[in-house]
Amino acid sequence: MTAPNQLNELLEEAGLQDSAVEKLVDEYAAMQTRLVEEEYEEVGVHIGRFCEALVQILSVELKQELPTKVKVSEFAHNLRENVGSGEPDSIRYILSQMLLTAYTIRNNRDTVHIDLQNPVNRSDARTGVAVCSWMLAEITRVYGVDTEVDNPDEIADIINKLSKPHEEEPLKRLEESRYDIDKFAVRDALEGVIHLVEDDEDIRPGPDFEKYSPEQKLVAILLGRLAAYQLNYSPPNTSRRLIGCDEEWLSERSNVDKYQIGNSLEDLDFVFNQESENGYFVPGYRSEEAIQFLESTEE
Repeated sequence: MTAPNQLNELLEEAGLQDSAVEKLVDEYAAMQTRLVEEEYEEVGVHIGRFCEALVQILSVELKQELPTKVKVSEFAHNLRENVGSGEPDSIRYILSQMLLTAYTIRNNRDTVHIDLQNPVNRSDARTGVAVCSWMLAEITRVYGVDTEVDNPDEIADIINKLSKPHEEEPLKRLEESRYDIDKFAVRDALEGVIHLVEDDEDIRPGPDFEKYSPEQKLVAILLGRLAAYQLNYSPPNTSRRLIGCDEEWLSERSNVDKYQIGNSLEDLDFVFNQESENGYFVPGYRSEEAIQFLESTEE
């Protein structure tokens, strides 16, 4: 179950006003969606409504009369001064300040320079969402303990979920690159094994090359091609900027018979052979496996 859904159930069980809790959670989910969509002005709208719902919840909890029009700034001031005298300091002092902060930055600021408008709006939106996450976590901690939840780990789980940094594009975590690599890891794996010859923009075996099996030699050369790509070396036998190489080129640099190369590499699922890349290559997102293969067994 997601944190908002858990939160909805938990706060309603705590006796907080159902309709306000539902609005609070809905506005929180909406601001996250708008942030992903880069609709920063809309994020501000949802932050404002979230703050108003939170004021409504706390007003009922603190037995305060609900005004026709919610005045967030006035409530936050009163919470600090007298209304919240029986509440924990985190609610009376910290949450009241967070409430003011979120409500204040929900609107676009005058950035003077037009080119700064979007970056500032984005910064305000991200900060506002983070502040709202903290406020949700805090009311869960303070008021959630009054529920009949048998397992306190559920409250801890909600707080952990709310406190995680928000990903503006969750799917970015799934992205991988064919060309990007961990340069330090590749360097450490190939040091002494492969030379990148700057003058010729070529790849040549190093002093430790011969200790490897034929399959490992080929993989080392292919990793060398990835490294050479990072240094903008010209690719073999083509004017296009590619990371692959054909069997003849591989054979010349590895001293592996070109007729054996296909058989040597066919069982290595991190090695690909595609015409679009000019032959055999190790994609960047599989380079870690290639490094592990080099380190696994040495002749």
